Amino acid sequence: MRLTSFIIKRLLLLIPVLLGVSLLVFVLMGFTGERWTAYTTTDHPKQAQIWAIEEKYHLNESIAVQYYYWLDGIVHGDWGYSKQARMPVTDAISNKFPVTFELALISSLIAVIIGISIGTLSAIKRNKPVDHVVRFVALIGVSLPIFWLALLLLQALYLNLGLAPSGGRISLEFDPSNPLATTPLIVRTNFYTVDSLLMGNLQIFGDVLWHLMLPAICLSFATIALLTRIMRSSMLEVMNLDYVKTARAKGLSEKVVLKKHARRNALIPTTTVVGLAFAGLLGGAVITENIFSLNGLGKWSTAALLSNDQAAILGFTMLIAIIVVLANLIVDIMYAYLDPRVRLE
Repeated sequence: MRLTSFIIKRLLLLIPVLLGVSLLVFVLMGFTGERWTAYTTTDHPKQAQIWAIEEKYHLNESIAVQYYYWLDGIVHGDWGYSKQARMPVTDAISNKFPVTFELALISSLIAVIIGISIGTLSAIKRNKPVDHVVRFVALIGVSLPIFWLALLLLQALYLNLGLAPSGGRISLEFDPSNPLATTPLIVRTNFYTVDSLLMGNLQIFGDVLWHLMLPAICLSFATIALLTRIMRSSMLEVMNLDYVKTARAKGLSEKVVLKKHARRNALIPTTTVVGLAFAGLLGGAVITENIFSLNGLGKWSTAALLSNDQAAILGFTMLIAIIVVLANLIVDIMYAYLDPRVRLE
């Protein structure tokens, strides 16, 4: 089957998956309380307001009818009103998604660069002291709680050494919401890295990266450990295959053999993990954003849970579901493209 047909088939399969996720989430949310609270900004609405809201959103009808109208709103861009953010859910997502996306992107880059490099080194130095140290650190990485690591990094790098900020996206002197800022960032896209480059101000760009570095390292630590283990296993498997032995027999240098023959093919299974890891980082930034005071999707979803903001919870869950299934699709396409031996079925 050709790649184009494979992509079309997988896109069509996404529809029942997303429908199943939406139905499951909607039904589960029905057990958490009165759904009218998802559409009002007042904590103590009058009975007439409740009736009006129930009639407008069909909340006085059966769960099947409610689901139909909610799903119709999702398709047409009406994801409800976030009581916690005091704005439509779609507006809240568009405002907070850049924060989480930048954090997840930087975390992914750190994880890919360090994880692949260390995993390759560990495979080359198999059963040597370097390999044992890498495997030990990787084991710690997949076992270490994120919140404990974040607090430890803050204690060491912020309180003791002063090498990192305590949190936030940008320093007060550049903060666009600070009326006393000396050089406020001009916000165009709400991606602060992009906006600072559009301004042509490398000082602000560096400040944004400085604020992202500590939470990104914290968020990427488990992913680094995972990629290290997978890359090591993949490299060890590839290094014992016939074409690698043949390359050595031809007299090629060990550096060329490892770089062009072993590592290149070992990256194929690792690439699939990277795509899924990025989607996981987007959804897993809840703890990191709360500790480092980043007003992104993670912090917003936490506040929504605490305030029973059901429209926000439903919207956040659907957004993460969409990102995960799209990440799976992209990973499958990349795998099929990188490895022609894979049958596109």
